[in-house]
Amino acid sequence: MNFFQKMYRNGLDESQNTLSEMRTSITNLIILFTAPYVLCYLPIFYKLEHYYVVVFNLSLCFLLFFSYYLNYLKKNSLATKLVFLTSILLIITPIISYGRDTELQALYPIMMVFVFVLFDKTSEQILFSTLILIGFIGSFYILDIQEPLIQKRVFKYDYYLNMGFAIFSCGFLAYIMMKTLNSYNKQQDEAYSKLADQNRIIKKQNEEMELFTMMASHDLKTPARTMVSFLGLLNRSGEIKSPESQEYLDMAMSGASQLNNLISGISDFKNIAVQRSDITYENTENILEKVIKSLDLAKDASVSIQWQDLHNINIASTELHHVFQNLIQNAIKYNKSHQKIIKIESRLSDREIIFTISDNGIGIEQTYLNYVFDPFKKLHSSTEFDSTGLGLAICKKIINSYKASIRAESKGIGMGTQIIIHFPLELLRT
Repeated sequence: MNFFQKMYRNGLDESQNTLSEMRTSITNLIILFTAPYVLCYLPIFYKLEHYYVVVFNLSLCFLLFFSYYLNYLKKNSLATKLVFLTSILLIITPIISYGRDTELQALYPIMMVFVFVLFDKTSEQILFSTLILIGFIGSFYILDIQEPLIQKRVFKYDYYLNMGFAIFSCGFLAYIMMKTLNSYNKQQDEAYSKLADQNRIIKKQNEEMELFTMMASHDLKTPARTMVSFLGLLNRSGEIKSPESQEYLDMAMSGASQLNNLISGISDFKNIAVQRSDITYENTENILEKVIKSLDLAKDASVSIQWQDLHNINIASTELHHVFQNLIQNAIKYNKSHQKIIKIESRLSDREIIFTISDNGIGIEQTYLNYVFDPFKKLHSSTEFDSTGLGLAICKKIINSYKASIRAESKGIGMGTQIIIHFPLELLRT
């Protein structure tokens, strides 16, 4: 049995998928059953002096063995096509030889089934289905215009041999197909089981990370606020006399403030867009006015925020507020111009609502445009620009949660920056 397994598994390798493996095995089985069956008739045909039948059958056997060799060379697709074509010829031959009562004509409908088992491409399915129909119609038409080539049975038990071959080979092919499919199903079940185990582990790790983040942000907020508060009190007390000590105090206050902002940023990044209950929506321009008020920009003559006729979108007002606030703060922070100009525009396309937030700030090098939305990614040192590296990451997380996208554009350093947000058209609120 092991020897036979090696024979019908000729040409298989681990890189093949289950369907390709099954097709190669079926091709090998057709060869292993059919070639001996044909060869056993050759001495009888030779004895009856049907030499043309002997030569023709030898040619078909050669094609079968050559197909087996092609499978060995891993040219499985070509081998399958050649075996199928040879099988059609092997059905046509006995019909023309013995007439319409030959048992092997029952293989025509079985061959039609195997067209869709062995071939994926529609063109191949049409081609081989057509060849089967041509073989069927052609062989029966020939019998209409002339007598069978061989007028009598080759030997007494021809019926038993032909039908036995058909039953046994079709049964064994069906067995191989089911065995392969069962093996595939077993592999799939094992893969799904492993995936489920991995998902459980990942879920548990995520829960532990959520708990750790929550505890860390909660437990660190109190000492950070305490540091900021007491350093502020120390600064206002007037106890610091020397300029050098004052410089150290300013550095300590800056560090403590940055730590406090970072902890708040981590908490915001973790919680944003996770739960949306009691969602409220507001007009986009109303939200912008609230952002300007919260940032106390109305009286700042050095900042000009311009917009007109912005489209309203179905995004939670608190989240849209968060997005605009972060983007406007960045446009002001990373801007050394005497007059900081921020333009907010929106337009509709066939499929999207597109918001553009432009500034005349310091710009971004082309190399870094793909990284500015990564968490904790800072393109400048903390001494130059105070940043946690979470503002744009939070914006991206909110935007992506609505199946929208955000990107940055800039012509380079000193050329300003454009933040472009693409919202799906179904978020448009009229």
